Amino acid sequence: MRVWFMIFGLALGTAVSNGFARFGYGLILPAMKADLHWTYTTAGWINTINALGYLLGALLALYFNQKLAPRFLFLYGMILTTIALLLSGVTDNIIILSVMRLLAGIGGAPVFIAGAAIVATTWPHSTSKNALAIAIYFSGAGFGILVTAISLPIIIDIGSISSWPYAWLLMGGLSALACIPSVYAAFTTHTPTSNQATTEISIPIYKLLPSLSGYFLFSAGYIVYMTFVVAWLRNQGASVELIILCWAT
Repeated sequence: MRVWFMIFGLALGTAVSNGFARFGYGLILPAMKADLHWTYTTAGWINTINALGYLLGALLALYFNQKLAPRFLFLYGMILTTIALLLSGVTDNIIILSVMRLLAGIGGAPVFIAGAAIVATTWPHSTSKNALAIAIYFSGAGFGILVTAISLPIIIDIGSISSWPYAWLLMGGLSALACIPSVYAAFTTHTPTSNQATTEISIPIYKLLPSLSGYFLFSAGYIVYMTFVVAWLRNQGASVELIILCWAT
C-alpha cells in the first residue's frame, strides 16, 4: 500500500509540470491579453517559448540521465518549475515572462520524464502492476488540469482581468506544496541508478518512428487548441461556469 501512495505522490509532479506549467496558461491567456494589450501573436509566443523550453528540457534530461539518478532530475525540475510559476505572477514584462515560460518548460520536462522512469521500475517483475502504476502517474496531469479548471476562471471572474497574477501565484503556491510529497516519493521509491538503467540499452529509434510521428501530429493538433480555446469561449460570451465545465471535461 505504501508503494501506491508513493506513486500518487509522484503523480503530483505531472500535475505541476503539465497541468499547471504547461496547460494552465490557456485559462489565464484571455485576461493577460486584454490587460497587457497583447496581440494573438504575442499571446501565442508565450506558449511557443514554453514548448521550446519543454523540448530543451527533454534533451537535457536525456543527457543528464547518464550522470544523475532520476530522483535528482525530478527534484531539480520541480524546483525550477515552481520558481518559474511563482515569478510569472510578479511581472508584466514580456521578456521576463518569456524567460519564465522557457524555464517552466525546461523544468517541467525532466519532472515528466524522470517521474515516469521511477514509476516504470517499481515492479520489475510485474508488467500489470507497472502498467497500472504508469497510468496513475500520468493521470496526475489530468488532476492538475481539473484543479486549474475549478480555480483559475473564478479568480479572474471575481477580480477582473487585472487579477491574472494571482492565478500564476496560486499555481506556484500549489506547486510548492506538491513538492513536499512528490519529492519525498521520488527519494523513497526504489529505482536503479542511471548507469544500471541506461548503459546496456540502445534506443530503437527506427522502431519508435511510427509512435514518434503519431505523437508529433498529436502535439501539433492539441497544443494550439489548448492554448486558445478559452480565449475563443470568452469571445463567444461564454459564462465562467461553461469555461470551467469545458476545461474540466
